[in-house]
Amino acid sequence: MLVVDNGFIKLLESFCLGAAMEAEIQVSNKSFYQRELERFYDDLVNVFWRNHFAFWTEACSELNEPYIPKPDVELIIFEDILHADPVYPDPLHEFLMCLIDKGWKIIMNFMASDCILGNVAVKLGDKWFAIGECRKDRDGVPYVAQIWPLKYILPRINKMEIKPQQTFLIASNF
Repeated sequence: MLVVDNGFIKLLESFCLGAAMEAEIQVSNKSFYQRELERFYDDLVNVFWRNHFAFWTEACSELNEPYIPKPDVELIIFEDILHADPVYPDPLHEFLMCLIDKGWKIIMNFMASDCILGNVAVKLGDKWFAIGECRKDRDGVPYVAQIWPLKYILPRINKMEIKPQQTFLIASNF
């Protein structure tokens, strides 16, 4: 016959509840960052649509329309990479400036000062998450090369968190 005292049962209950509460907090934190990422991409859609930034994606070139309806823009942002022309990266830079004006913190992050390839990151709460790719041109001037689609980032959000190393702010005096 096994005899178990109340102290052991309470200890067991607290351990099980503690693990369950910790798992619930982790899920809650993950859903917070997912919601913030979705909110960022909602703003990205609105800026894209309202300012007619419709010339960097293959989907936009296939539509070949001067005005793209908002549902199509949502689909493009969900499905397609936004590209910058390395020779003339200003439109994508201007696009990100609109998001910065809305209050988003966005940086270009490189692992070291001599790296030519890095990531573009947005701050969600207290963490930075990669949302695209940045590069340095021949003169060492950084520019945003791509913004990745939401369908790529959202399922990988736990792998997209970055620690800023060598950062460059995206600023109006590019």
